[in-house]
Amino acid sequence: MRYLNIADIAERYGISRSTVERFVKSGVIPKPIKLGRRTIRWRSDVLDKHDEELQNINGNKEVRHG
Repeated sequence: MRYLNIADIAERYGISRSTVERFVKSGVIPKPIKLGRRTIRWRSDVLDKHDEELQNINGNKEVRHG
């Protein structure tokens, strides 16, 4: 398991940082965890599970949020 920052998430899904924030607010991407006052990260295993669930819903197509 790794902790990913917002730039990692944007790169992972091929979207901008502002789109990552918008997708989190709308529930498209899971919410990050807070590691400090100004530090948030996403757990890679949580995102892997989320992507897998989306693939199952979408008939095993590649997951691209952007």
